Amino acid sequence: STGAGSPPAFEALPGGGKVLQVKSFANSSLNQASTNSSSFQDVSGLDVIITPSSMQIWVMYPVDTGGSGHGVKGDLSSIIGSTQADVGGIGGISTNITADRQNTFINNLYYHTPNTTNAVTYRFRFKSATNNQTVYFNRNAYRIVVNELDGTGA
Repeated sequence: STGAGSPPAFEALPGGGKVLQVKSFANSSLNQASTNSSSFQDVSGLDVIITPSSMQIWVMYPVDTGGSGHGVKGDLSSIIGSTQADVGGIGGISTNITADRQNTFINNLYYHTPNTTNAVTYRFRFKSATNNQTVYFNRNAYRIVVNELDGTGA
């Protein structure tokens, strides 16, 4: 517990207590992307590449389901060499709308320990979640912030 006037106690960051490096990406000149595929489609032009130990990743992105009853799913992936995989943990977020069109801004926080000394590319991807209907990803408002965390707990 903390005494009167003391700041609140915070839990340690997963993997350590210090941020070693920060990389971020934003580009307001990119156009909207769309897909009607039920398989994940990479969103080009938004990669963050870092050689990490433990990562805390904050992703902010706008999506548009495109119409009534449409659904969209977003996913943060990591690419090491030629292998692309879901970052996992919290994973992606699904926005499945069954009544009205949904145009929304989503924030996700991920934690990733890739267990490699090679560079890791973090890439966003999205897909139609309902009946291959066209959905949209607004690339010009996408933001990603990657914090490398000290794994020593110091």
